[in-house]
Amino acid sequence: MKIATIHDACFYEENGEYYCNIIDYQMLIEFLRYFDSAQIVVRKGPMKPEYVKVSLDNINVEFVEAITAPKSFIFNALGTFKKIKNAVLKSDAVYCRGINGIIAQRYSKRYGIPHFAFLGGCIYDSMKNYGSFYKNIMARIALIVTKKSIYNTSNVVYCSNYLKKRYPTSGKEYLWSEVKIIQANEKVKENRFGKILNNKKPINIGLIGYVNNKIKGIDTAIKALSILGPNYQLKILGGGDHSQYDLLIKDLNLEDRVTFCGVLKGGDEVFSWLDEIDIYIQPSLTEGLPKATLEAISRGCPVISTNVGGLPDIVDNKYLHKPKDNKQLAKLLSDLSANPSEMKRLSNHSFKVADNYLSSRMEKVFVEMMADIVEQARLGGKSEC
Repeated sequence: MKIATIHDACFYEENGEYYCNIIDYQMLIEFLRYFDSAQIVVRKGPMKPEYVKVSLDNINVEFVEAITAPKSFIFNALGTFKKIKNAVLKSDAVYCRGINGIIAQRYSKRYGIPHFAFLGGCIYDSMKNYGSFYKNIMARIALIVTKKSIYNTSNVVYCSNYLKKRYPTSGKEYLWSEVKIIQANEKVKENRFGKILNNKKPINIGLIGYVNNKIKGIDTAIKALSILGPNYQLKILGGGDHSQYDLLIKDLNLEDRVTFCGVLKGGDEVFSWLDEIDIYIQPSLTEGLPKATLEAISRGCPVISTNVGGLPDIVDNKYLHKPKDNKQLAKLLSDLSANPSEMKRLSNHSFKVADNYLSSRMEKVFVEMMADIVEQARLGGKSEC
């Protein structure tokens, strides 16, 4: 049997070799545990530092053009819709995600092909935070279209309870995260508790996020740092051009207190980086269930975040603040760092929450979900209506 995965991710191609985000690739490999081959429909994009070279045995790639802007929609919609329709009709099951996924869902529903959608974030929250009048209008349209699509989807995979409430479905629902958390061993816990007990200065505040956009709230973190004393350092891990923040950092005289750490390979390198962080923050304007925050809690980091998306599911609600509220973020950082016993309590909270997202638990949900999809694919017929 064949599965089509249709979403908004970008792949880079050069001389017949493909590169992409490791999570997108891992999902493909997981699907091939249950299907003989895959057809992926993605956008073609430039090479990025976090991309890895991938092997696409039994996987066919079809590139489509973006259709999210008015001009691109006018010129590209016909070709993109046609390619997505063809991919759906040639498959036994369809995985839908993003704008292209909404198109795929409609064709899947029309032709009676089993399909499932993954909802990893709120498109309305994402688009409205760009600030332009056009984006705000499009955000409202996207909210309506996405709600309708998810409601009519046969199977929906949510990464957070927040998204379940905002985008209800008439189909079957699953709560699952594509982030794989490994249970911390005793050494990791001892190191974290020892770090809290030592209470050494400076206090390292950590944040992980792509720095080219404003969604991760990096400016909020920088402004909060300016309120705190010189014993606080901000370390930011993630790709992209940080020049948009350089002037703000200079104006606030924080050149020696903010460090952009670039990109790490992931896994052990990121874990080692997190082990040097005293408090992890996620001051995002919008989120689904961020991988970075889950990784931070898996290392026992005390976490402070905004109250958006799925973050309240995993962060102690006492340490939530509103987006863009740098003053409240600074107060929470100051109060928490001055209280080692509270730091340890939050660290224990992180370890406990991480247990809910262990690879073994997520695997059980994934196996159940894929068993349902495969059964539907075996029973399902392709009929036009």
